[in-house]
Amino acid sequence: MFDWSQEIVLGASILSWFIIGAGLAQTAVYLLQLVIAAYALSKRPPVARSALLWHRYGDVAPPIALLVPAYNEEVNVVESVHSMLALEYPNFEVIVINDGSKDQTLQRLIEGFKLVKFHRPYEETLMHKPIRGLYSSPMTERLFVVDKENGGKADAQNAGVNVCRAPLFCVIDGDSILEPDALMRAAQPFIDDPERTIAVGGTIRIANGSRIEGGRVREVRLPNRLLPLLQVVEYLRAFLMARLAWSRINTLMLVSGAFGLFRRKEVVAVGGFTSGSMGEDLDLVIKLHRHMMDTKRRYSIQFIPEPVCWTEAPESLRVLARQRTRWQRGSLECFFRYRSMLFNPRYGRVGFLGFSAGAMVATAALVQEDPAARPNFAALIYGAPYGKLPAIPPKLPPVFMAWAQDDLTGLETVVRFHRALIMAGSEPEAHIFNAGGHGFGMRKQGTTSDHWIDELYYWMEVHGFTRSR
Repeated sequence: MFDWSQEIVLGASILSWFIIGAGLAQTAVYLLQLVIAAYALSKRPPVARSALLWHRYGDVAPPIALLVPAYNEEVNVVESVHSMLALEYPNFEVIVINDGSKDQTLQRLIEGFKLVKFHRPYEETLMHKPIRGLYSSPMTERLFVVDKENGGKADAQNAGVNVCRAPLFCVIDGDSILEPDALMRAAQPFIDDPERTIAVGGTIRIANGSRIEGGRVREVRLPNRLLPLLQVVEYLRAFLMARLAWSRINTLMLVSGAFGLFRRKEVVAVGGFTSGSMGEDLDLVIKLHRHMMDTKRRYSIQFIPEPVCWTEAPESLRVLARQRTRWQRGSLECFFRYRSMLFNPRYGRVGFLGFSAGAMVATAALVQEDPAARPNFAALIYGAPYGKLPAIPPKLPPVFMAWAQDDLTGLETVVRFHRALIMAGSEPEAHIFNAGGHGFGMRKQGTTSDHWIDELYYWMEVHGFTRSR
């Protein structure tokens, strides 16, 4: 019997050095971001008061559509919509997309705003699940509700893009709170440079511990629990350092899905949001970069720190772990999907700096934070030279390979995993995967199913695989 011990030790050693190297490279990137962000802040003009912004831009501010996907939000959806309708902006509409909620979300909206069905012609330029009805409110001409079959956040946003008529649209989470002047501040780059600006992101801040009344943050306070407090520091670094730095050199790769402003025409040109993607916001920005460079057009994707959106941060390790795992896997999924941009001279600094740094940070974070991913990376690193791994199936990103690994370790796990994928009817010790006829089945043995299984099943469904028992 072949002794796997030497290969396992070799793989562990390579993985250890990989983690150390990735950590050092990540630190170097952070230092570079700090220097660029400090320079960018020093060049920014003083922050104007809201009244002055309204005086300067009120007459020329372009129409904006707020797209608010809602799924099972019956508890606070009415209050959230009231908050959005009270924003200080001259010309905007709020489009709530009820994404097939199973609770009383739609009924709460109908009762709260006396909604009635109406007909509004729109072009189905982007693909999404069928729309069951459109609603308007006699109480305000700014509010519209789209009721559609469930298809996920990206699918709901595509429906909203189709229905809206404004040249700009803003994506915002239903449980987020915008500062009253956030739209006016976010629209400023579109007014100052309407030809080049195609997307703008603002700052996301953590609302835990703050006093919130009437859909507004009335008093800013620090969280009283350690985990959200640490996330406050993390968010400040991510937004006021990383994104400000990348924006300065036009390599910003992410406009947060919690609050971002986009030019509708360009989003439609790239096919909208990618349905089923775990990182639909990152995916869209990468597509915009690629589209503008492929068409050789000058453009700008900016981050400006003044528009503030407040959100609740996880307060338990379990919820935080699930959130971060989803973020990192979504990032790797996007970087794998658009890997042809990496170090490609055609995409300039985006391919050499923004894309490569983002991929490195996402990979390092996943390997360091998610033990389930480590056997996969170890096997990919030291398994290929020994000729042990068959070709990776084209529809299966490597990041998902680790999700089915916990009973075995290292190269043996991945080898058995691949054998099961390419040999119909095979039954390895840990799981069953059957690739015959594009069937992709899975059976978990010996351990309790965790959240990654549900995410894997969801990924299988949106990519056309059929689940078998």
